[in-house]
Amino acid sequence: MNRLATALFSLVLATLPCVCMADTTTFNFTGDCLDCSNPQGQLILDDYTSGTALNPTELVSFTYTSNLADISVTQSNISFLNGSLDNTPGSYLFTLIFAENAQHYAFLTDTAGNWCYGLTGTCDNVGSGGGPIGVDHGVDGVFSPAAPASTPEPSSLLLLGTGAITGFGAFRRKFIQRYKTCFLSIGLLFAVFTGPSVAHAQCTNMTSWVKGSVKVGSDGWVIGHFTNNSSQTLYVMYAFKKNGVPSNSMADQGAGTVKPGQTVGGELQGLYSTSADKNPAEIYWYAVPQSDIDAGKRCEHHW
Repeated sequence: MNRLATALFSLVLATLPCVCMADTTTFNFTGDCLDCSNPQGQLILDDYTSGTALNPTELVSFTYTSNLADISVTQSNISFLNGSLDNTPGSYLFTLIFAENAQHYAFLTDTAGNWCYGLTGTCDNVGSGGGPIGVDHGVDGVFSPAAPASTPEPSSLLLLGTGAITGFGAFRRKFIQRYKTCFLSIGLLFAVFTGPSVAHAQCTNMTSWVKGSVKVGSDGWVIGHFTNNSSQTLYVMYAFKKNGVPSNSMADQGAGTVKPGQTVGGELQGLYSTSADKNPAEIYWYAVPQSDIDAGKRCEHHW
């Protein structure tokens, strides 16, 4: 009798979906490339809520390929992630910075559909048509949510009356194979709550050590400058003000390395905008140690 009860209980469990599966969201990227062919990308996020700000800890993976590029980003080499995606296809603000071969690269898109992949700093002015261009750049960049995987139909309990119990040995092997991932996940979750706490390393906020200034040039362009007043080399991310808020256009954003005591900026260094607010002009920035970027720490964005 106990064996029959065990078999019935196990069979009922097999009809239920596995609740231990990770809640992941997949977005596919497409665009028209101006200097490459066959560009395509895929972004997988963990526990992401549509329309909210992206967080580096949500990244599962990002892959992008073209005839010129083949990149893969995971938690092992991500440095920065910012932007927001929705559950409808469209052009969104998306900034991803990652390490590869001892250098830092960026994949950027904006709400106008401009997009670029290249070394950090080479894509800052794609939207305005100025500045250097990365490895790949183009227009009509779109992130589209992938169709969710289909859910298997529950097995019919009517099989109980057709001799299914006689095949319990085969069913038992199938059941264990199907749910072993869930059991492993539960074990890992138990270990997290009962074992030593391991915190992900976060970047140190060094924004207060950077002095920023902005002015409107004689040509009407908004020009920014930054001075690093710390003793460390800093990685500074910035955005000009547009329509009263930090701009979400790739043409008005950028990032770069500033050495101790160094002042950077101006038109020659690409730190300008042709479309930002001019009355008054304003620039926002966020700074972290370059060593944190090099170490692959998670640098959350705060203007």
